[in-house]
Amino acid sequence: MGLGRLRRRGAVVAATLFVVLLLAAAASPGDRSDAAGAEKRTTPLQLGVTVFGMWRDWDMLGVLLDRARDSGSPWLRVDMGWCTLEEAGPGVIASWYQGRLDAVVAGAQARGLRLLVDVGCAPGWAGGTTYNSYPNDPGQFERVAHYLAQRYRGRVAAWEIWNEPDCIGGCPSGSPEKFVGVLRAGYRGFKAADPAATVVSGGTSGNNAAWIARMYAAGAKGSFDALAVHPYQDPPSAAPDAPAEGRTYRLTSLPAVRDQMVRNGDGEKPVWFTEFGWSTALTGDRIGVDEATQARYLQQSVEQIQQDYPYVTHAFWYCMRDRDDWTPIENFFGLLHVDGSAKPAFAALREANSWLGRTD
Repeated sequence: MGLGRLRRRGAVVAATLFVVLLLAAAASPGDRSDAAGAEKRTTPLQLGVTVFGMWRDWDMLGVLLDRARDSGSPWLRVDMGWCTLEEAGPGVIASWYQGRLDAVVAGAQARGLRLLVDVGCAPGWAGGTTYNSYPNDPGQFERVAHYLAQRYRGRVAAWEIWNEPDCIGGCPSGSPEKFVGVLRAGYRGFKAADPAATVVSGGTSGNNAAWIARMYAAGAKGSFDALAVHPYQDPPSAAPDAPAEGRTYRLTSLPAVRDQMVRNGDGEKPVWFTEFGWSTALTGDRIGVDEATQARYLQQSVEQIQQDYPYVTHAFWYCMRDRDDWTPIENFFGLLHVDGSAKPAFAALREANSWLGRTD
């Protein structure tokens, strides 16, 4: 279904071919799937899904983990708040919240799912004032990162440090300097306790190449194993192959991010999409797509990523189940409805995983 690029078949007259070649030569790097044309994929793209297992999906955790397994996806992403884990003070662990994370980790392991845990949100005692704000002392985050990696060593495959840091304090220009201090501290903590774990930089909102350049300038190099982005579309109904046109919120603007990585000597590191997807919101001030189109775009985007962006090794669909507690556009990204019934996109994800897993 839906190949991301349509290929013309049959004879093409020489004049048409000449025009096509001229256009290709003139295209800007942000409008081309692989400007250098040098990178080749060596392993299939690995897909994952996001489940809010620590909060709103807790009451359906077992069901949703079963659905994640049944989708054929090898990965699961969950988010957790340091501000809840140590709400009462440094080293004072909230046993109920720790118990939830224990259950998520055990449940993922029992179903053969590899786990990416996104950690953010500084507690009030550490200087946190709003959701996902940073600590005054990054060393406190290094301590808790070490604690988490030690407790879940070998059971949590990857740790993501914060979420959309370019939007903390004002999107899209949150402080890269503040983020890099936390990133470096978290990397030290996670790696000291579990060197085999993958440490992922907090996914930016969109393909925010300009902000990533500032992140590198602030000293981010050497403090992550994979660089994460959230390549949502603007408008939300735009197709996966909509031209980049210099926009941050286009999947096809990804080469601008890759260019920053290469410029900064990180060309060997992969990109992870720790969130991507299309909402089925048909009301509100931002309109998404219908359910059939969501399914089609899922398959088209997976094939597009697999074929055009070999440096993207992991992509996590956001999210497993619809919400009912936010704006319409944010509530309807799920593969499932709120009641757990499947949208067509769930079957599309399963088919995409089957396609990626084929060896013929």
